[in-house]
Amino acid sequence: MHSPSARRRRRRQLRLARTVAVATALVILVALLVSRSGGHPTSARTTTPRGSTTTSTTGAPRQVVAALVPATLPTTLSRSSVVVDSGTVLVLGGLTSSGSTSRVVRFDPAAGTITPVGRLAAAVHDAAAAFAGGRIVVFGGGDEVHTVATVQDFAPVASTAVGGQVIGHLPQSRSDLVAVDVAGHAYVFGGFDGTHTQADVLETDNGTSYRVVTQLPVPVRYPGVTVVGSTIFVFGGQVGSQQTADIQAIDVLSGTARVVGTLPQALSEATAWTQAGQVFLAGGRVGSVVVSTIWRFDPLTNRAVAVAALPRPAADAPVAVVGADAYLFGGEGPARLNGIVRVTLR
Repeated sequence: MHSPSARRRRRRQLRLARTVAVATALVILVALLVSRSGGHPTSARTTTPRGSTTTSTTGAPRQVVAALVPATLPTTLSRSSVVVDSGTVLVLGGLTSSGSTSRVVRFDPAAGTITPVGRLAAAVHDAAAAFAGGRIVVFGGGDEVHTVATVQDFAPVASTAVGGQVIGHLPQSRSDLVAVDVAGHAYVFGGFDGTHTQADVLETDNGTSYRVVTQLPVPVRYPGVTVVGSTIFVFGGQVGSQQTADIQAIDVLSGTARVVGTLPQALSEATAWTQAGQVFLAGGRVGSVVVSTIWRFDPLTNRAVAVAALPRPAADAPVAVVGADAYLFGGEGPARLNGIVRVTLR
């Protein structure tokens, strides 16, 4: 028979064992939660609009490799627009050594070919393109004299035929603008009306009618733009005669926009994209200098770090992501470019 003191020691030992067991369980639970959130504590998720794909940005960083592909554009070209069409890329309009062009070509990454597929109804550069209402729509831009409000659609046709028509007009003239597709809705924003930089963020489902979703806290032209879930990230750009390092985020669900961080340096005319769950920004102008840096941006910390370099400095090069790879088309360095750069993650 145990003495009272022995029974007390036994009860203390049991309580200690239960405390250790509970603490151990809590540690295991926290570890599981952290591992499932990519090394960061679990946080509230952003709901994705119906029809869009949630993009995770917590995957382990991989080596970024950028190299020119053998195919080249038919001419040196910058300030064009691109859309992905059935696993290929349509390059629409842009600026050549002869001025604005209406030419549209198709790049097939699998075949490595460039094929003419028609012309826009109006030649423009510094326009923006996206899908709206199931069709390819080109918004605004500039001709050789004016910033325009023209909105045109395009469908691939014979190599020399006009493949589209003017379908409407933006609420105001805009060049140097951007457009993205989020869950089947086109968002058009930024840019310059010939006098002022525009703050309104517009949404359209057909290219003919528009509603103002919100306003950019820092109105810019020539920003880099990409989409993560229901958030549009806006990198840098030009404000008046100055460049900015601001990173802005537009939440299309709440209809709000705010500044969320700053780039390592102010720049404009850079190219942004989302690839394999990671966000990148490349090239652009720092002051008057065209750079080749590729930065990786982390939406969890809103910070960007340099991870690689383009084969040569480039600004004003549109980007399209096809499968696992990203492709940058033409652009401007010391001279206008005609190369196509493929970015792979290893």
